[in-house]
Formats: sequence, C-alpha cells, structure tokens
Amino acid sequence: MEYDSSAGYIVTAFRLQNTVIPSVLWRWEFWFFMGIHVTITWMYRSGRYSFEEGSLLHLGWGDIEVMAAITTFFQVFYTNSCYSRYMHLYNETQLLFGTLQDICGMLRLQLKEKSQPHLRLCNRWLELSIVCVLLDLHGAPLCRENCPRLVKQGLLTREEAQFLLKVDPKHHFICIISWVADVMKDGFDSTAGAKMYSTPLKVLHKLRFTVWEIHDTRSMPMPFQYFHLLKTAVLANLLLWAYVMALTDSIFSVFVYFMAEIILMGLMELASQLSDPFGDDDVDFDLDSWCASCLADTTLLTEFEFPKSMPDFKDRAMREKAMRMGPREMNMW
Repeated sequence: MEYDSSAGYIVTAFRLQNTVIPSVLWRWEFWFFMGIHVTITWMYRSGRYSFEEGSLLHLGWGDIEVMAAITTFFQVFYTNSCYSRYMHLYNETQLLFGTLQDICGMLRLQLKEKSQPHLRLCNRWLELSIVCVLLDLHGAPLCRENCPRLVKQGLLTREEAQFLLKVDPKHHFICIISWVADVMKDGFDSTAGAKMYSTPLKVLHKLRFTVWEIHDTRSMPMPFQYFHLLKTAVLANLLLWAYVMALTDSIFSVFVYFMAEIILMGLMELASQLSDPFGDDDVDFDLDSWCASCLADTTLLTEFEFPKSMPDFKDRAMREKAMRMGPREMNMW
C-alpha cells in the first residue's frame, strides 16, 4: 500500500484505515485486559484495598522490569524475523514473474518464426502454471468452482481441466510445466534446433525452483515453541502492566495503559500478518494486479509484431544510426 511518508504526525497517528489498530480493538482480549486495569484502578483509588508499599498486594516497576525487557527483546526479534521472511517471499514472488517473462521472451526468439503454434501453446501453459501456483498460495487451488473462469479467459481448455481435477492440487504446477517441456522439445526438434533446447529448459528449471522456494519458505514459519513462549510473555506483561499502572494517582494511567496495550498487541498482530502475505490482509501482496500485469507482458512477448513497413532490420539499423548522428556527421555519412 502506498502512503505519504511526509504526512504530519497527527494525521498519520489518527489514521485507522489500513492499520492494525482496528484488528487489535476487535479482539476481546484487549477489552479484557483493559477491564482488569480499570477495575484495579477503581479499587486502588476508592481505598477498598491496601496497595501501599510494604503490603502483600504492592507491586512496583522494579519488580517487573526484567520481564518487560525480556519480552521486548523477544518481540522485536520475532517481528524482525517475520519481516525478513515477508521480504524474502516478496523477492521470490517477483522472481517468479520475472522468470516467466524470461522464458517467454527466450521462446519467442527461438520459436516464433518456424513454430508459432508451439510458442503459443507453451506461453498459455506457462501462464496457467503460474495462475495455479498463485491460486494455491491464496488458499483456493484449481477446482470445479474456478475452472470455468479460467476456461473463459482462455488459459485452460475443458479437456485440460478434466485431467487436472483428477490430480492433487499440489501437483498441478509440475504437471503443466512437464507439458511445456514436451512441447518445447517437439518445437525445437521441428526447427532443427535441438541444441538450443537446453537453455530455455534451464530457465524452466529455475521457474520450478522458485516455486519450491516459495512453498518451502511458507511452510516453515517461526517454530511454535518460540511463538508460544512469546505469547505467554506478552500475556504476563499485559497483566502485570494492568496492575502496576493502576497503582498511581495520575489521571492519565488509563490512557497510558491503553496506548501500551495497543502497541504491544499491535506488534504481534502486524507480525502475524507479515508471516503469511498471501491472504487478504492490508499488508498482503496484491497478487491479482501483479498476475494481470505479468500475463499481459507475456502475451505481448508472444504476439508482438514488428511493423511490416520495415522488414529489413539492416536497413533499419543504418537509418537509426543516421538519425542519431549530428549535422556534420550526417553530411559525411
């Protein structure tokens, strides 16, 4: 999501759209801890119980500062790890689209003139393979519900859909790129260019490795044991802060605890959203627009035709050279 980094502090702080604050405020735990803090504040100020230093119910900042420091360290480390994983998935997703364009451009150069049907079939199947990967990452793999839309868009035929529906969704990508490899081999054989087959095949393998890297990274989040300890530490801090901040005479204690709770729970909410960027959260990848742009580029690579008015590229190159020369050089030319 784009935003204005030069916006003022007040304007930015009070903006709730596309932030984690609404998600935090919708959690019942937030208001549960807030209720505990308000209750203890009322009990302390009404004098119903003795919270003075020396009593059994007294708790000061010195008693919990070690717990607060440990929690802060572990939470910062967890958030940073989730962000690093988020950026890695972003780079690999962009590499996926870039590799698709590379192989389509390579096939255009080597197959376009003598084997146009092979080129178009490879291009369609390559596009279909990426769409299947993105559907799987989004949690809605190729199924009977979304097949008609792909058929209507020209990415899938009914016969191909019937075959793929019989295959496990996690194998759709492998099946489709194996089709691409077979068509590539046949196309290069028909153009007497079998030796050139190895280069686009390497790029096809790179596409496969990129998909595996995305799936492997996504299937390896932060270990649950670490996540469990962090959640426990956050829970303990929220309870202890609710108690300690209530034992003050300041009227701002409720506001301070409110903001501290938003920050502590907000960081956990943000890290949770960053850990899986293929959903519908505000920080998730805009896969629809990325995929549409990539498919438009690959179609252009396949179907683009140079203007027929200048079929001779040598003459075109000579004219281009003349156009770039200065007046004196033009006379000499």
